[in-house]
Amino acid sequence: MLDRLHCEATDATYSPDGSRNGRQIGELGMRLALDLARLHSEGNVLGPLTPTGMPPTGWNTADDVHSLAQLLGRMLAGRPRQEQTALIDAITAAADPDPRCRPQAGTFAAMLDEALAREVRPRVRKPRRMRMAAGGIGIAIALAAGMLVESATSNSAPTLAEASSDPAIAAAALIQQRLRLLGEKEPELSSVNAPDSPALAADTALAAELVATGTRPIDAQAQLDFVETITADEASAQVSIEYRILEHRTVGAEGTEQVVSESGVLTATLILVWTDDGWRIEAVE
Repeated sequence: MLDRLHCEATDATYSPDGSRNGRQIGELGMRLALDLARLHSEGNVLGPLTPTGMPPTGWNTADDVHSLAQLLGRMLAGRPRQEQTALIDAITAAADPDPRCRPQAGTFAAMLDEALAREVRPRVRKPRRMRMAAGGIGIAIALAAGMLVESATSNSAPTLAEASSDPAIAAAALIQQRLRLLGEKEPELSSVNAPDSPALAADTALAAELVATGTRPIDAQAQLDFVETITADEASAQVSIEYRILEHRTVGAEGTEQVVSESGVLTATLILVWTDDGWRIEAVE
């Protein structure tokens, strides 16, 4: 199995650009993910999916999944995004910078299988509901506010909100990304909020208040319990969410840290608008 996995990785690495379409890439990824799942069930790991990849010290099953996601991302680079939205969403979850948020290999295979089943999408977006289950695929997607797999032609990669045309998935990512930004000293709030929007004005004021008081949240994360697209078209969307802010810490001006308990269930309706950079928050109701 190890030899076959590395042979397929070699073939994928050196295949001429464009020699596979999105479906073929997804099928290859699903096949490799299933092989990884079998390998992992035997207590083994593969190592980097490169022609001569050997597992370095400390390499684990989450690293195998990440390596496969990077390979698939490179293969998809340069193809029209609207033709591979579902695949991008699945690959992004598997490429999450936090190993704890990556799906296991078998789950990744199932995500790719589902993505292939949804490969052809209408241009007008249909309302979507996502019920998040602890430890399930939904959480992996909702927490994937990190970077998409590296592109073969660019040193920067889009976030999930930029890569996904699905407003429900983007809303989950934007909520998570917003919490992370509010913990930074100079947050780039335009990466989650639309230009000149009420949401940007409100978050700018909140960030200024945090700076003035010297208080800053550390490692704040949201647990998304429910996401539903109420209305959506090519330009805007309304997304209803239920979430909880997990236990985290704050640090004061003098460096004193405090533990903030998990919040109760919070609800909000996000008004999203489509921009050149993907979905952005226009307002919160």
